[in-house]
Amino acid sequence: MEKQLYELTIDPEFADLIPPLQDAELSVLTDSILANGCEMPLVVWNGTIVDGHNRYRVCRENGVPFAVEEKAFDSREAAEIWIIRNQLGRRNLSDFQRCELVLPLEERLKAEAQKRKLSGKGLLPDHVPNLAHGLERTRDALAEMAGVSHGSLDKAKRIMESADEETKDRLRRGELSIHRAYSSLTEGNQKEEKDTEKPASEPVPVKKQEYTSLLKKPIFDHYEPPTYMKPIPFEPIAPTAPPDEPEEAEENTAAERVRELGRAFLDGLDKELKEAEREGLEQILAIVEDVGKKAVQTVKKYCNEHQEEKQP
Repeated sequence: MEKQLYELTIDPEFADLIPPLQDAELSVLTDSILANGCEMPLVVWNGTIVDGHNRYRVCRENGVPFAVEEKAFDSREAAEIWIIRNQLGRRNLSDFQRCELVLPLEERLKAEAQKRKLSGKGLLPDHVPNLAHGLERTRDALAEMAGVSHGSLDKAKRIMESADEETKDRLRRGELSIHRAYSSLTEGNQKEEKDTEKPASEPVPVKKQEYTSLLKKPIFDHYEPPTYMKPIPFEPIAPTAPPDEPEEAEENTAAERVRELGRAFLDGLDKELKEAEREGLEQILAIVEDVGKKAVQTVKKYCNEHQEEKQP
């Protein structure tokens, strides 16, 4: 093939289908062409490059002649598919780069599959081997072309749409896996959504009804306090002790009855405390304090009355 400095057309859509060379790869290619010339011909379609964009750039910049090979395609879609399959077969690409190559074909293959389905044709054209028979198989066909799983292809698509360029470059260099990049992306999105959520409105505090005596109101409306927690009536009783029984014995007997009553109260209180919730415990504490205060006041009242009776 004759070599010369051809003036060829670069189609931006065709060029975008080809993963860009890393700096090290471009340096190796340049050194090879300068040392040995452009050994492989550039493939063109009607004067437009379909393979050899990087070689064309190096040769034009350094004045190195090159050969061209003309290739025929039925349509732009056929040319694009050939470019992608050619790149997949010739270059050592990361999984993410392989997904980047095939995903631009998704919508076109869906449209082509739908068109052929409506026209009654079951298969896609011959220049698309092993591709989908219908819309539901398009993604599987692309995953097969890229040599990755269906799940990896879906994750790569999400990354292409949402990730920053630094993450994409790391994926292209093989420094980061598709799965790890996707996990970081979804975790970041979830955190951002959580941070931007409107704070829940503060609950309106409900003012509790106050009671003059907690002993008159049960802890719950449907709850009836046990007998030992009900108010104890204290009514003055005239002494009825027999004249032959010492007054001290009556006082000791009364004190003993009060002691037994207190023990019964404490036993019942212990049982209720074991079953009470936090809010119930606070209410029980208030009740006990109220009972104790009233008991002290009542005893002092009788002591004072008794003292007054003894005074002449």
